[in-house]
Amino acid sequence: MKINNNLPFIRKDTANSSSKNVSSKNSNAYSTAESKPATQATTTDTVQLSANSKLLKDMVQQLKDMPDPRKALIDELRTSVANGTYNVSSKNIAESIVNKVSLNDY
Repeated sequence: MKINNNLPFIRKDTANSSSKNVSSKNSNAYSTAESKPATQATTTDTVQLSANSKLLKDMVQQLKDMPDPRKALIDELRTSVANGTYNVSSKNIAESIVNKVSLNDY
């Protein structure tokens, strides 16, 4: 097997230094350049929302605040199920099954 010295994590000064006396600073194959002190950023990030995004947020909140238009129907069905008076005709069930099967075939 041939090992090339082109690997990015092996420095050339340490790749062939098995018999050389190398200082501890240069002996680490993974070492990088001397660390420099971190500098503080002089700019700050800002976010500005467009008028459309603000309008969309308001519209979503208005939709959340609206009452459910099906509330009366849901309450009626809930009451009839609780009373045991909820009945579905077998014809409606059969039609729904046939419609669902025929729609899934295409």
